[in-house]
Amino acid sequence: MSREHLYKAKRVNWRELPKEEWWVEGNLITNERDEAKAYIGYLFDVRNGVVEDFDIVEVIPETVCEHTGLTDKSGKRFEGYIFQASDGDYVQRYVITWNKDSLEWSADCIGNPDGTLPLSEFRVSEIEVIGNVFDNPELLEGGEAE
Repeated sequence: MSREHLYKAKRVNWRELPKEEWWVEGNLITNERDEAKAYIGYLFDVRNGVVEDFDIVEVIPETVCEHTGLTDKSGKRFEGYIFQASDGDYVQRYVITWNKDSLEWSADCIGNPDGTLPLSEFRVSEIEVIGNVFDNPELLEGGEAE
């Protein structure tokens, strides 16, 4: 079985929509003629092997996040998410990133440039997603949770 390649990104028209519709999940589609554009596509209905209904949404390319294959206790699982986890006596915040050097998902400790850990070192019960780098940039300050 192949690895799932699911993506999430913020719609280009997000300001016109209710907050629960800002982000869309599906397959990443690129524009061969205009590399500055990106789209997320998903199927609504397939009957007898024939696609009956689908949608393609233009998204902000800088917000495209890949599914990590791992989830927190509420099912959140994407690159760019900010989570907090207990680290001994205090709670620390991390950002989920793809580590090109080790070819694995990493948790970059906010406020500690040397604090990168493999995401697989965290147990699901330890991780609580509290936001993402696009909608909650204020969570990138400091690092230790209040």
